[in-house]
Amino acid sequence: MSDRKVEAGHFLNDQISLAQRALIPTTLKQAYKAADDLAVENPILDVVSARDQHGRVRTWAVDLAFEKLIATGQWPFDCSWSSYARPTGRYLRIRTEAATISISLVDDPTKPTHHVSFRQNNAVANPPYLFPEMEEEKRLEGVPGFVLPHGHKSLDFAHLGMAHPAKRKWLYRSTNLILTPHVIEDDLPPVEAEDEEAILSRKQEIEKWSRDNGNV
Repeated sequence: MSDRKVEAGHFLNDQISLAQRALIPTTLKQAYKAADDLAVENPILDVVSARDQHGRVRTWAVDLAFEKLIATGQWPFDCSWSSYARPTGRYLRIRTEAATISISLVDDPTKPTHHVSFRQNNAVANPPYLFPEMEEEKRLEGVPGFVLPHGHKSLDFAHLGMAHPAKRKWLYRSTNLILTPHVIEDDLPPVEAEDEEAILSRKQEIEKWSRDNGNV
């Protein structure tokens, strides 16, 4: 087992390739347009009180768009509908080889969403993969979680990030994906052989944790 520190950005690149990330802007734009078109075509969704809550329609449209992205094989991941900590609803939980992704409509991309329990639970496992960012190491407690924030009243930004498990701040956040819709350039230095070995070691650790905890 390698003890070398793993950068969150390198781990993200390993889990979601640049080509796969390049599909995010188009998918979001199509979802936003579908939500807007639906409101125009349905007077119930165009009443003032509904317009004030239009973000909900966009959230549903985005969930559907990413669900289809996976169902069609354009994203080679799995997804499921997981319950919030309190049984008030469910959210789309995307599972890559060794991480999870949740999607969130937000108004401020500089900070992760508030620590509602399901997002905090998804972030619990983040510290072992961010040793450079943390003061101390923690044992593996779950599958590390990324967040895809986007928004808000207009589609001005979309990022892939990893949130701190206890504080409302990013441990890592990608560049604005909306500004690079066709070719997403890597904003990280090349991964060295030792870094690749460390990432592989961490993935093996996650795989073992998943098997041991019935979370395959």
